[in-house]
Amino acid sequence: MKVTVASIFPPVPRWFLVGAIACVALGLVAPGTAKALANQNICAQAIRSVEPGADIPNALLTAISHVESGRWNPKNKALFAWPWTVTNGPDGRYFPNKAAAIAHVHKLREKGIRNIAVGCMQINLKYHPNAFDDLESALDPKTNVRYAAKLLNTLFDAHKSWGESIRRYHSSNPKFNRPYHDKVVRQWNSSRQVTAAEHRRRVIAAHRAQREKWRNERAAQIADARAAAQCELAAHCRRTAGPHRTEHHPHSSAPKRHRARILCACQLDGSRTSNGAHVDRRIL
Repeated sequence: MKVTVASIFPPVPRWFLVGAIACVALGLVAPGTAKALANQNICAQAIRSVEPGADIPNALLTAISHVESGRWNPKNKALFAWPWTVTNGPDGRYFPNKAAAIAHVHKLREKGIRNIAVGCMQINLKYHPNAFDDLESALDPKTNVRYAAKLLNTLFDAHKSWGESIRRYHSSNPKFNRPYHDKVVRQWNSSRQVTAAEHRRRVIAAHRAQREKWRNERAAQIADARAAAQCELAAHCRRTAGPHRTEHHPHSSAPKRHRARILCACQLDGSRTSNGAHVDRRIL
């Protein structure tokens, strides 16, 4: 599926597309502004939502989406699928929002054009006329991805091969589906490497968060134990520095019992420790 650049977006320098398999294959270009890049995770989020329950090999939907509607992010030097991509034969366009994409589809239909593919997974509305209730749902990222997953499962049930399912997702003609299969497999290998790296980062982050939680809990336990020990010490001082002991310290004019009360005072304010235990925070 070869796609040309829509005039509504400025062209990306050619060197950005070197090594970008899907972009080279499809002729799709990167967005021209940072604002356009703001939605680059929409298709990825839809895929993450659908894929766990789709019974499809990990990262396959991501690979297909990159080949079908992939755009090049020069900052991250990576491909990402664009949710509001509309393709008509050799003419493919990226639109800034769903409304603009729907308006373009209507214009194409008014001209009698029916061979139109839309969304993250580029579902062809001519060959899948019953896939969606309307254009609103066709260009909804999650609905679009969900239908692509259903289609891949149907193809796998028929052909018992993910390789053949990938080929027939694009075309039943070997002339077209074999090169497409090769592009998807290359993207698939790349996507799985990225997915594994992301998984490692999530595991490490979760482990560090758990360790920090344990450290905080341990610090709270130690603080509570110290508070309890201080109060116990204060109670002991109160018992041993009773009113019957009035001898004076040799280096102080204050009675020893008074000095003991000062030194051992548990100067707390009547609240609770972090573990919920009540502490009588009065000056003893």
